[in-house]
Amino acid sequence: MRKVLLALLLLFVPGEAARATYTINHGLCVNATVSSGVVAKDCGGIPLVSANNLSDILSASTARANLGLIIGTNVQAWDADLDAFSGLTSAGDRLPYFTSSHAMALATFTSFGRSLVDDADAATARTTLGLAVGTNVEAWDADLDALAALSSSAGIVKRTGAGTFGLAAAGADFAPATSGTAALLGNGSGGFSNYAGGTCINRFIRSLSAAVAPTCASVANADMTNSAVTLNGHSLSLGAGLTLAFSDFSSDYAEGTWTPTDASGASLSLTSVDAAYTKVGRMVFAYFTLTYPSTASGSTAVIGGLPLTVANRDAAQGGGSLSFRSAAGPNTVRPIKNTTTFAFYSNAGVAQTNTNMTTVTVSGMLVYPTTP
Repeated sequence: MRKVLLALLLLFVPGEAARATYTINHGLCVNATVSSGVVAKDCGGIPLVSANNLSDILSASTARANLGLIIGTNVQAWDADLDAFSGLTSAGDRLPYFTSSHAMALATFTSFGRSLVDDADAATARTTLGLAVGTNVEAWDADLDALAALSSSAGIVKRTGAGTFGLAAAGADFAPATSGTAALLGNGSGGFSNYAGGTCINRFIRSLSAAVAPTCASVANADMTNSAVTLNGHSLSLGAGLTLAFSDFSSDYAEGTWTPTDASGASLSLTSVDAAYTKVGRMVFAYFTLTYPSTASGSTAVIGGLPLTVANRDAAQGGGSLSFRSAAGPNTVRPIKNTTTFAFYSNAGVAQTNTNMTTVTVSGMLVYPTTP
């Protein structure tokens, strides 16, 4: 019945049948035509005139769906923020940001900034910034805070407690130096009370009773009964009533190694070399092991490299011996005065040549005084 009514309606609508039309019910019939005033393919709807630009469609949402323009599915809904974003001019190393509601601008975003932003954690970020704790900067410490809080006045810093420091007081924490090299005085409890001051030079004091009021006179003759003094890791025990002054000690103790070398002028290369020495006062104890190469050199066999110069006197040349030799040849060694060399000799006092020493291994010691 509906089709009959539609056909009758088209007969009485002048001019409608002559125009290209489409019919619609719930959608467009894109291939519907009208011939002789009758809809040839009925979509069960009403005519849709193309000239009306889809205004004949009853539902805008249906039109958008038919055109593939569904908002949120096919196209983006309008938004003021998107308008602001689209208004920006793109450029390298730039980052968009909001300046206010619906307003945007570009900020500089350098490659270094990106290298920092992409760090996975704070530790990595500190490394990027060159602030790695323990490598580039010091870890926080309460003691360091306390030290930083001290005034810049000159003085000796002392620790007064956990996380606290102060400046030591002359006369209370240490004996002030009045001239020369003054000795520090300890009263056995860490303090220096009762110090009377004065010039106290070249005196080494281990401890004084807190009840004693030390003066320069008492300091110079302080008792160190059954005390022990340690210098350079070596201990010295003192007997009853012995007073020890700094001048009783000197720096004339040393030990170390030295390197024997050929000093004959033949430029020989020694092997299996091992040598060391000890110096006590002015006396040097130099011991060695070395092996000569095969050589036909007739030069006098002389070894250089002694750790200290032999004193410039004949008597300084008398101390030397060989404890081992691998073949016939030298019997003894003799330091040469005013040099750092020594030579090999037979029992008859004949100087040995490099030829006498060829392929020989020797071990020995020299004892000689060095220059003051």
